Amino acid sequence: MAQIPFSVSARTARLIGRENVANAEGAVIELVKNSYDADADSVTIFFSDKEELYIIDNGHGMTEEIIKSAWMTIGTDHKEIDPFSPRKRVKSGAKGIGRFALDRLGEKVEMLTFPKGSDKAFLWKADWSDFEKAGTSVSDVKASLDEVKSSDVPQQLSNFYKDSKKLDSLKQGTVLKISKLRDSWNEKLLTELYESLESLVPGEGVDDFSINLDASHFPDKYGHVKPLLNQDFDYRINASYSNKTQKITVTVERNEFDIHLLEKKFSEVFIDSRMVSEPYRLVDFKKGSFKKIYSVGEVINGFSDPDNLLQNIGDFSFKLTYAKNRAPNKEDARKYPYKSFEYSARSEWLERFSGIRIFRDNFRVRPYGEKGDDWLHLGERAALSPAGPGQRLNGYRVRPNQVYGSVHISRLQNLLFQDKSSREGIQENDTFSLFKNLLVSIIGLMERDRNVIFYSLSELYKRTDEAERVKEEAREAAERIKKERIQPSSKNWDFSEDAEKVARAFKVLEGEIEEKHEEIKILRSLASAGLITAAVAHELRGLENVLVTRNQELRSLIEPYIKETDLQGIRDAFNPYVLLREMEQTDKNLREWLSYALMPLKRDKRKRAVIFLSEYFIGLGNTWSNLLGERKIVLDVASIDESYRVKAFHIDFDTVFNNLVINSIESFARQKKSVDRKIQIQCAYHDDRYRIIYSDNGAGLDDSLRKNPDIIFEPQITTKVDSEGKVIGTGMGMYLVKNTVEENGGLVELLEPKEGFAIAITLIGK
Repeated sequence: MAQIPFSVSARTARLIGRENVANAEGAVIELVKNSYDADADSVTIFFSDKEELYIIDNGHGMTEEIIKSAWMTIGTDHKEIDPFSPRKRVKSGAKGIGRFALDRLGEKVEMLTFPKGSDKAFLWKADWSDFEKAGTSVSDVKASLDEVKSSDVPQQLSNFYKDSKKLDSLKQGTVLKISKLRDSWNEKLLTELYESLESLVPGEGVDDFSINLDASHFPDKYGHVKPLLNQDFDYRINASYSNKTQKITVTVERNEFDIHLLEKKFSEVFIDSRMVSEPYRLVDFKKGSFKKIYSVGEVINGFSDPDNLLQNIGDFSFKLTYAKNRAPNKEDARKYPYKSFEYSARSEWLERFSGIRIFRDNFRVRPYGEKGDDWLHLGERAALSPAGPGQRLNGYRVRPNQVYGSVHISRLQNLLFQDKSSREGIQENDTFSLFKNLLVSIIGLMERDRNVIFYSLSELYKRTDEAERVKEEAREAAERIKKERIQPSSKNWDFSEDAEKVARAFKVLEGEIEEKHEEIKILRSLASAGLITAAVAHELRGLENVLVTRNQELRSLIEPYIKETDLQGIRDAFNPYVLLREMEQTDKNLREWLSYALMPLKRDKRKRAVIFLSEYFIGLGNTWSNLLGERKIVLDVASIDESYRVKAFHIDFDTVFNNLVINSIESFARQKKSVDRKIQIQCAYHDDRYRIIYSDNGAGLDDSLRKNPDIIFEPQITTKVDSEGKVIGTGMGMYLVKNTVEENGGLVELLEPKEGFAIAITLIGK
């Protein structure tokens, strides 16, 4: 059998070089990374007036052997085999194709390299147009390599780089000269390159590597590239994840409030139940920051990692800075003890540098965090929940144009985060999806902290009747304005003062209306599913009827040809009668779900009426009997006096108890130990009030909620997430339970059973 070798066309070099590197800016950055990998202290990028590009570093240079075995080998694995440089830097490149970035920049390249500890230099030249000749294989294309004696180096440098005096101190390193440039490097492109280089390395931790950008046609414009540093912020969060412990250590810095003003004029806020414990006490604010260690399940409520994705993530750290990009209005300035900031400078900084960037071994992974690349979808989150931090709990989301963040990963720790072949971004997989959801949940810790503080201050503002005082002043001012327009008086009347009072009241009302709008949006989104159901109710009713008969009809068609007794001994998987019974049970469950889904559409459920509790709970048990029976769950309703009754909307009762039953079903599904599954409903009467206790012996509240269980009544709090940490629940069930009960004049109280879940609902008797 003949053995024939593969042959690689020379145009492959163009595919992985010029056409694979997204743009010229990215190609320059790839070469800067090579300088870092070569242990350079500095790299200079110089654009000459002869349309030549020089990239000069003082790294360890390349020997003749390295040029031949590594530089000239496409896809070399030497960085995979030896990921550390002599100075113990983790090499940023690994695919062995970075040198083809040269092809993206220009047609010709010359390289003069000085190996560390050698008295010789080497001159390497290549013409990328040689790769474009028809019928040429990669092995047919040659580059030239000449040895340069130490005595000839000054002359060679003079020929190579006209301002060779700048290189007099270059004892080791590499000088790249790229000519016949493919791009016209005007001021716009150079400025974009400079700004990208500013964010190429994080603001701290890379003190031993500097970057310079110079252009002969703009001699005073660029120069030393300074990394991003900003001490003007409202919030900062530093998080580090340990793969060994699967814990996240989080430090939150607060810098938004004037602590003296908070203590002097807003001290009553610390009486609020949300602000009486760490980290919301006054003493905690005075410290300026607090530190906590979380499990992943506490950061992503309800996460259980059934696919063991966490072990694939590896160690990482995440730093996020939040800053308001505009000054607060007068009303907010009265409600909150803000510090003073230079908002114009802050806004300009955020305009240039906002976004969350990924750094691998201290170098950026593009395009994450570039303008328009909201890869964590923070904008979508904010659009779905646009409330301000003081409007309602769990309704606040940061905007992508108000944050700067840096995520730090490593080739050695985060093995599954591989570059795409284009070197633009990381390959998408389940582990990376979980990683993104984990980052968003860490951001959620900061959002929650800011939300609690602002909401508590907003409630204090309402409690002190400031809002009502402003509205009363506005009513009086409006009345004066009206009188003055009808019959002007001779007294000294200040129209502008009264107009200001009306304007303040308008702002207060605007905020109150916005809160109502936010709640309406939430309820509207939940109602949309019901509207769709109503729109197709007729078709669904027809489907419900089909589910009753279709399996029986199929059985009657099969029986004349094959009797069930004829199939004795046949495996269940191949027995149509076994499959028919399974299908009948599935259809039965589906009918029950359809019946439940269509119940709220009945008009009699949307009228206030007398509801007899015994009759209602018996009906509830009948409604859920098949689905609960399928899951071996018993619904036990204790004996209830037949005279017990309340006046309420039937649909409100359904909202409360159907949500509780659904939660119990899901709780039993999460439960790991085997128990006799049971839901209990009890009712007692005292002082004209009914106390209904609903309980189950399921898994109970998720561990992430046990420290603050009442949080389940807040909107958008859910523990229902998929294996990648993505939220799949609405977080509205228990919120609707509490709101519905309270709207009917009742109270809701979480109980603390030894096992499972229990809740007490108190209602006024008819």
